[in-house]
Amino acid sequence: GRGNASGFSDFFEQLFGHGASAGRSGRGYNMMSRGGDIEAQMNLSLREAAVTHKQTFSVNGENLRITIPAGIADGQMIKLKGHGEKGSNGAPDGDLYITFKIAPDPDFKREGDDLFTDVDIDLYTAVLGGTVNVRTINGMVKLKSGHSERHKSQTAWQRIPCI
Repeated sequence: GRGNASGFSDFFEQLFGHGASAGRSGRGYNMMSRGGDIEAQMNLSLREAAVTHKQTFSVNGENLRITIPAGIADGQMIKLKGHGEKGSNGAPDGDLYITFKIAPDPDFKREGDDLFTDVDIDLYTAVLGGTVNVRTINGMVKLKSGHSERHKSQTAWQRIPCI
């Protein structure tokens, strides 16, 4: 029958802290309930991930401005304490967890904290040595090239800052 409906309602009121039922007299429930956590994803380019910068975004109608540290990695998560859902009856707010998604770059490949790129070198410069213009994430640089240089030192020319 319907005798269990009141107990069922009381159970949810205790669990979620919504107070006493409408027709009830006496004291209500005043449970504190911590706000829920929120998970979000922030998309960045590799060039944005390479430098410390500020970014503004909106959560629950509130604009937040955070500093994104240079070297943030694809899939890395940060926690913003107290920026999740609001707590009830004076309980603390939940937390906001932001996972970063770093888009592939057409010019650079990231492996850990190293950046790699392909550079075309003419045969004469490759065999006898010389200088080669190489695009970096911060602009063009001139690198020495030649048969005595180690292959990796020609390609691992720039590192992402570590955090």
